[in-house]
Amino acid sequence: ELRAMALAPLQQMEAWIKFGSLCRKSGRLELCRTSLSKLLPPGAPIGSLPVYQQAMGEGSQVANALDGAAPELVYAYAKYLWVTNAQAAA
Repeated sequence: ELRAMALAPLQQMEAWIKFGSLCRKSGRLELCRTSLSKLLPPGAPIGSLPVYQQAMGEGSQVANALDGAAPELVYAYAKYLWVTNAQAAA
């Protein structure tokens, strides 16, 4: 927790994406989504990435949330969507 207080999530993006990947691989999909949501660019239209049920029906919401995001984050979220059977949104 000390590291989290010292550095913002955007300053340690690689570690948060790796943590999200570990969560995804172990089946902790909600924790994966929330860890990736911390990496959204400032001023994103939504506070967190939509859960996969919303992403399946609202592709534009996903695109708006990830607009201006780092390519690594977009790729990690696409892998999250793929695992949650939202291949169309991915």
